[in-house]
Amino acid sequence: PYHSHVGGQSGDITGADWNTPLPPNPNLERELFGDHPAGINFELYDDIPVEASHMD
Repeated sequence: PYHSHVGGQSGDITGADWNTPLPPNPNLERELFGDHPAGINFELYDDIPVEASHMD
């Protein structure tokens, strides 16, 4: 059997180079992650409800 780690080669029996990333696929990314923005929306940060109490 072919092993990619033998002989310092990369890839598989098809000759694919696993060291080179594929180009972006917006359709696949949208299917996997949806259209939701990532990260913190600092515009809404002050609108987060917070309750604080102090016990004596």
